Amino acid sequence: NGEGAYEAFMEEADAAGLNVVVEQPIDVFPSTCSNEVSVMQDAGVEMLYIISASLPAICMIRGAREAGYEPDTWLSCAHCWNLDLVAKAVDRLPENSVAFGWTTTLETEAGEEFSEVVHEFVPEATEKDVDINALIGYAPGQLLLAGLEAAGPNLTRDGFREAMETSVSGVETGYGSPPVFGPGDRSGPLSVSLWGPGTRIADGEEVATWVTLDPIWRDEF
Repeated sequence: NGEGAYEAFMEEADAAGLNVVVEQPIDVFPSTCSNEVSVMQDAGVEMLYIISASLPAICMIRGAREAGYEPDTWLSCAHCWNLDLVAKAVDRLPENSVAFGWTTTLETEAGEEFSEVVHEFVPEATEKDVDINALIGYAPGQLLLAGLEAAGPNLTRDGFREAMETSVSGVETGYGSPPVFGPGDRSGPLSVSLWGPGTRIADGEEVATWVTLDPIWRDEF
């Protein structure tokens, strides 16, 4: 979700031999969204990749259900899928849907650790207090702490930046990838990383998974 995601996907699709049969802007109004669903259905789209946030995704899922359209796979890089915003709005995500996000989920080891920390400091905490929305605020803090630890005691701005870019991958911390794209590259749109924790739907149940793809770096930094 964001500038550069479309270009990165098209490059990866071409390299993987995927045939992009149709590209369709998504409107958030139900009357027009149904027409856009028909375009996908008529083109025989088997894998639907939504580079968008919650409203277009909700519209597409509802429209697809009304039309009886069931793609083999739904993909999304919009983090709102991991936060259950889309799932709650449409009752449940479609079968075989995969969401890529930058933070982890409650079902992972890092998520369980977060729950333990909350109950340690707030014994009266309820299930509503330990949710994904709270975890999304906790995870970046853990990444920053890992970066400070990797930078060492003689902290400098450049040293911290280098530590975040070279020593903190997110895989080791379990809390997701750091908000950087490669050594010396903080421009964002010029490169994109497509690995990280996510969720998928299997047999009607949401399953946490760690999706690891090779990061897409620029040739030079």
